[in-house]
Amino acid sequence: MNTQPRNTRSTGTRSLPSPRSAFTLIELLVVIAIIALLIGILLPALGAARESARSLVCATMARSTGQGQSFYMGDNDDNYAGPNTSGARYQVITFNPLRKYVDEIVGDSNGSSPTSTHDWISPSMGSDDLFSPNRAVRTAQLFNEFGCAATTVDNDEVYGSAPDRNDFRRVIGDLGFRQVSYLASAGFHYYPNEQVTGRQAPLIPIANNRSFRFKTGFADPVTQPASFSPRLQNVGIQLSKKVMHSDGTRYWTGSVLDFDIDPNPGIYGSFLSSSPIFNGSTAYGKSPDDDRNGYLFSFRHPSDSMNAAFFDGHVENIKATEAWADPSLWYPSGSTFTGRNATQESLERYTSGDKIF
Repeated sequence: MNTQPRNTRSTGTRSLPSPRSAFTLIELLVVIAIIALLIGILLPALGAARESARSLVCATMARSTGQGQSFYMGDNDDNYAGPNTSGARYQVITFNPLRKYVDEIVGDSNGSSPTSTHDWISPSMGSDDLFSPNRAVRTAQLFNEFGCAATTVDNDEVYGSAPDRNDFRRVIGDLGFRQVSYLASAGFHYYPNEQVTGRQAPLIPIANNRSFRFKTGFADPVTQPASFSPRLQNVGIQLSKKVMHSDGTRYWTGSVLDFDIDPNPGIYGSFLSSSPIFNGSTAYGKSPDDDRNGYLFSFRHPSDSMNAAFFDGHVENIKATEAWADPSLWYPSGSTFTGRNATQESLERYTSGDKIF
């Protein structure tokens, strides 16, 4: 009786298994398909984890810049940095008798000088050890080193005119300028609209019997209290409900991203913005049919959200739907909702004449 095991071959004194056949093409394709399936399952999870990590790093930076504002307020009688406080003396560069102030803000100055009258970051965070004295390089540091980790797009061009424009052209080639990271709501920085309140903003006496009046805001879609000024005590009843600054990028035209290099921007520049409840906002307006679609870069975190630093010191992630709906986040207590040029989301919560707290 033959007792030799199956699938073996005789070698005289030993019996060895027969060699296995190689992978068939079908088996190889099955393995490849399984690997591709696993990658397809894992990659979204890895991408979500990466975006969450970027959001956390961004929140940490937003908290740091918020702390810088708190330190500034502590040293300046509770006035926070902005166009009508740290930037006020530089606004008079529009008056020719005081062109010397141009020399103090453009070109080389010092690490804590604002890069524009609207720049609240340099005065509250800057120092000669931390920031370059050159305005163009310092602006690149603000955007590149003190920006949100999720700002992954570079500015294509610089916008506006300035005596040191060539510095910005050089730096955009050498270092580049990442997209603007943080914007403060002008509702907390400008004086109330004097045509609505009947109260004019304060004057700054200057030379040759001339004077300069502080910047005032718009009447729509919210009007600030007549007594408002950019000081912590005027912000609101609950500081934990008032946004000091938040993620935001402006000036996206649909094909070109740029930023304003004017040392004294007319309205907002690269550090302030209208609030998200303003339907025509270039940073937060949601119309994809025109160039007001900066929201694609502003709500940059998962689930169309952004990080916001509040006046009480905490940082919170806010979804776009909430940012568009709640004017109390962006304006001081006692303000009045007019509803004109407002988002549909805010109109569903407030009616014209409602007070904001």
